[in-house]
Parts: sequence; structure tokens; C-alpha cells
Amino acid sequence: MKEIWIRVLEEEEQNGIMDKVLSLDDALFGSIPVILYCSTNNTKRRLPFAYALSDAAVDVLKGQYGTDNVKLVTRCSTDELLEQIGDSLSGIQKSLEVLTGCISTSQEGRRLCISGDITKYEP
Repeated sequence: MKEIWIRVLEEEEQNGIMDKVLSLDDALFGSIPVILYCSTNNTKRRLPFAYALSDAAVDVLKGQYGTDNVKLVTRCSTDELLEQIGDSLSGIQKSLEVLTGCISTSQEGRRLCISGDITKYEP
């Protein structure tokens, strides 16, 4: 999910920015939500859908407000994050299965024994 963040110093600036966003060329409107972030008091304000913009609007906004004050942020959905976690756990499971072959049993109990050349593991 994408979001366009615009940083302002004072909350009073937000209404002016909202007016400027609505005055942008119609071609710059799209489906990316706009968030106004006030750095003075660390608050954010999600603008209504009528203010949603396109990727092309980011460069225009950077020209007006500065590259440090406008960011296009991409966030992963919960499903995507869970899929990434699942992939990581699967990789860990495969590595642990390989390590079980390195466990030996002696009079003192079971031990993990690794010896020989260490090479890069390719799943």
C-alpha cells in the first residue's frame, strides 16, 4: 500500500496544503492517500479520499514543499508480511533439519558436532 506523506511544521499549515492539493491538475489525482505529518507535535492527519493523488504528483509536491518534506511510502499488507515470515520459518526449518545430522550420542549425552570445511549452504 502506498501513501504520500507531507511534513509540515505547524498544524495551521495543513489547511493551506489541503487547498493547494485540491488546486493541482486533475491528471495528478489518483488512488494514493495523502497523510499530513506535523513534526512539531508529532501528529498525523489522513486526508479524505478526495485528496488521493497519483505517483506523478509526488514530484510536483517535492517541487513545492521540498524533497525532505514529501515522501512516497510503500507499506506491505498483513498478508504479505505473514507470507514473508512463513518463507523465513521454512528456511529455518530446512537449516535445522540439516543440523540434525550433526547430532551424535555419547556417554555424556547428545551433542552437536560440526567439523570439516565450512561451505556456503545452498538450499
